[in-house]
Amino acid sequence: MTSPHSPFNRFHHVVVAVADPRAAAADWSRLFGTPVLTDDRVAVGDAWIEFIAASGGRTGVVRVAVEVDKVSAVVHHAVDAGARVRADAGRFVLELSGVELELCERGELIEPPGAAFTRFHHVVVAVADDDAAIQEWDHVVGFRPAPEGPAGVLVAHHVPVGEAWFGLTSSGTDAGAITAFIERRGQGVYALALVVNDRDGFAESVRVAGGRVLGEAADQQRFVHPAATHGVLLELALEWPDRR
Repeated sequence: MTSPHSPFNRFHHVVVAVADPRAAAADWSRLFGTPVLTDDRVAVGDAWIEFIAASGGRTGVVRVAVEVDKVSAVVHHAVDAGARVRADAGRFVLELSGVELELCERGELIEPPGAAFTRFHHVVVAVADDDAAIQEWDHVVGFRPAPEGPAGVLVAHHVPVGEAWFGLTSSGTDAGAITAFIERRGQGVYALALVVNDRDGFAESVRVAGGRVLGEAADQQRFVHPAATHGVLLELALEWPDRR
């Protein structure tokens, strides 16, 4: 059922452009201990990350697929709002703040055994102007902040995706890095945050496997450097306390 906060129910999958999709999937599986679903896909809870061959030198996250109750309703709303919507291999895709949003209806749930990542926590979108991005997303898809976590915090620039969200930001935790990203690549997905059960233990296993972890145990945020993930800045996120 559609959330009262946005038309997005959950993250369905994320597409990452890399030089060698099979190598990327194998490296993610080795580094994080997460199952390989196919030669080019790894599991993230009941969703997945798909690696495709980079085209025109463009690497990194190139598409985010979200589940909605009724694709046609979201498409009609977006078109009426003046957004560009196109059909691609039978799926509708719209672009917001440099993010290709693929719309998927319910289905294709997976439950791989031993998934290292519980779920998508959020997707960080680098934008040039916070207020303009918020207005654009609200105009095209319609959203309002949802209560987050046990404290029910409301964050104006978080676009709800079920219990996860898109975070629209021109500064993040490192304004200089966001600015450099936009100057180099334009607006778009800057980082992925995935939930792990034991962040400290997980970070240590990543280090042992050869990955570079940014941040210490006491820090609020910890990241895996893109050098080990085929270009994806990955945040290791904690689950909400007492979430069932």
